[in-house]
Amino acid sequence: MKFQGDIHSIPIADVAQNLAANRKSGVLTMRRGQEVRRILFRDGKILSYSDNTGFSIPRWIEEKGIVDSKVLEKALVRYKKTRKKTLGEILDESEVIKKEEYLEYVHDLVKELLFETFTFRDGTFEFSEYIKDPNAFDREIIGAGIELPVGPVIMEAARRIDDWEAIRKCLPSENDIYQIPAAEKESLLKEYEEDEVTQAAVELLDGTRAIREVIAKIPASRFEACQAIAELVGKKRARPVDGMELLEQFPGDGTPEERARTLVRLKAALEREPGNRVLLQKVAELSLAEEKKDDAATYFKLLALAHLDGGDLEGAEEGLRQSIELNPKDIGAWQKLYDIIEQRDADSPLLTFGTEMAKHLRGLGLEELARDHLSRMIARFPTQKNLRFEHAETLFALGDKAGAIDRLLEMARDGLRKGLLDIAERALAKVIEYDRDHKRAKEIYEKIRSGKLERQRARRKILLRASSAALILAFLGFFIGYDLFARREFAITTRQVLAEGLIERGEYDKALHRLEEVRNRHPVSLLKFLEAKEIIEVLKRAAEQKRNPNKDVPLLPKLKN
Repeated sequence: MKFQGDIHSIPIADVAQNLAANRKSGVLTMRRGQEVRRILFRDGKILSYSDNTGFSIPRWIEEKGIVDSKVLEKALVRYKKTRKKTLGEILDESEVIKKEEYLEYVHDLVKELLFETFTFRDGTFEFSEYIKDPNAFDREIIGAGIELPVGPVIMEAARRIDDWEAIRKCLPSENDIYQIPAAEKESLLKEYEEDEVTQAAVELLDGTRAIREVIAKIPASRFEACQAIAELVGKKRARPVDGMELLEQFPGDGTPEERARTLVRLKAALEREPGNRVLLQKVAELSLAEEKKDDAATYFKLLALAHLDGGDLEGAEEGLRQSIELNPKDIGAWQKLYDIIEQRDADSPLLTFGTEMAKHLRGLGLEELARDHLSRMIARFPTQKNLRFEHAETLFALGDKAGAIDRLLEMARDGLRKGLLDIAERALAKVIEYDRDHKRAKEIYEKIRSGKLERQRARRKILLRASSAALILAFLGFFIGYDLFARREFAITTRQVLAEGLIERGEYDKALHRLEEVRNRHPVSLLKFLEAKEIIEVLKRAAEQKRNPNKDVPLLPKLKN
């Protein structure tokens, strides 16, 4: 059985009390952002605790100075070789620490973590009954024989809930690094002279340790350590170290352990400076060096968005390409990169990437997204036939057989109209693949395949050319005959005008009227561009000169017999 919910709606303490009352066995998992905590129940009692924030009993023992690091290292070698003995038993045999004292430390640590966990007021929870989640088991805690009743844990958590709320307001992330200025350290040590916990916090907050590391090294309970640090931060006696200072102090070039710690610190700094491109670049590179490809892809994507906010399209494109290379399943990154390339208004890169994106979407089985993406690309590149073929394929894959066939037939018709028989053949082949009973598609496809359609088109071209040539010759013959007739009529009229002596008598207007009348009856002949134009022009000048004697009279052209 499983059930889950929102801690804001159902307090986690109520969930735990319900599990206790019903004597449930299983794993209760709580999530707040990236943080995950697990509690193992058996018959309504708490048996174990684990989290993803670095919880480790051996590390806690070392950091608190309970056991010397070199001695602990030797004990851990034996611990890893045997599955029968706990670390406490091995340390007891080595006369480092009594088993009873060790068990007391473990019990106190687990209870402190549970008190804190049950004060959560936000996040989600999920309970899985009878499911063995290996992440919920800690060998040392199980070996310590912890079996805590829920009631007292809930009561103590309720007593501390307001204190933890105040702590979390001052310390939103335990991965942050804080520093107390050297000039103020001495006065602070005097101010808290009687408070050993706060004095330890003042000494440790030197700008080199994350809050989590400071808490671990303070010789007190986790709750007391957090209260002391929160008070210093709340009073602004300690300030956070900014991202650029961290980069100078922790370049991440050392051992894998140092690189991992640097990565944690820089991630914490990014929570305060989410748009810092230098930090994002470094965190992405360190994540990649740690072989955390998904994390690296996420930070390269965030880097791209930061570049985009700054108007740097080139930087945004580069970041998204790196993100996609590391995590090709991030469809949001693909879509954002397509948008950016489109903004750069370069058709060739856009077509190349867009085609690759369509293929990738289809490869992931995201046919609906592929269909919508291809529709967008077709609007931008209407002449790209391959895009239309892929679009038809996505329609068919989504069950829209009729829509796919309609688009293929449209391509086939367009190909036939433009003489692109290879495109038409390919489109019709797809139609037949989708609908084997499509007779018209089969008929045209066979004509193309056999060459019959091409031969028909060739014959039509020859016939069309012959018909066009015949029409042109007929028209030329008619025009020449018509032109000769018009010129003959004009020549006869000219002779009549000369024979009647109209020009000798100076009756230019009458002669002009007779000749223009002939020319106007044949407007499409060449008559108006040859002799008629010259003769009529001279007559017009002569008539004008008669009306205005002071003008020179131009010579009349010689008329051809």
